Amino acid sequence: MYQDPYSDFGRLAMELWRACRLVVDTGIHTKQWNREQAIATIWKTHLMQSLMR
Repeated sequence: MYQDPYSDFGRLAMELWRACRLVVDTGIHTKQWNREQAIATIWKTHLMQSLMR
């Protein structure tokens, strides 16, 4: 399905983003996170991991 490593990397990046959104959505709805907590979680889990590569 994915012809080269770059398109596979794009797929993996989108899967990571989707997983991060699910964590944030769950936190907002079950733990009553506010916007700042949601953004902090995104930074900790997704964006900082991307920057550390």
